[in-house]
Amino acid sequence: MFSAKRKMFLLNLLIALSLVAAGTAVPSMQAAAVSTYPNMQVTLSANNVNAWAVTVYAGKPLIFRAKVKNIGNTPLQVTANLTIPYNWGVPQNKYSDCPDSLAVRSSCTISWYFIPQGSGQLTLRVYVRGNYKDSAGNAQRITSSPAMIFNVKPARN
Repeated sequence: MFSAKRKMFLLNLLIALSLVAAGTAVPSMQAAAVSTYPNMQVTLSANNVNAWAVTVYAGKPLIFRAKVKNIGNTPLQVTANLTIPYNWGVPQNKYSDCPDSLAVRSSCTISWYFIPQGSGQLTLRVYVRGNYKDSAGNAQRITSSPAMIFNVKPARN
């Protein structure tokens, strides 16, 4: 005789095999990486540190990046905006390696270069838009606006 655990295991196995045989389920070793609708994932970093808060020093260069990954089902035209904090030097314009059309499962990065001049705490929020055309050809967009907290300490010698 089979134990209750073994019966449950065999029943679940039978159901799974039936779903695969019927084409309802496809076996996979990893979860699906693409959603069934337009979607993107935005990850922030400062000086190559991925965190929700970082400590930096006034007078020292800072690179703030937003990595955008298209996890949806359609190509996206990615744009990003950031309000530059008062008293932060900007030695060069933002840089983006995002193509005109970011393919599904692809990533791109937008970078801002700063030299904070004052100390204190502030939050930088990036406004990212992914523009696309729906199945009827109409322009649509998705948005994301993640933020990072900066603790800016006085310049150190």
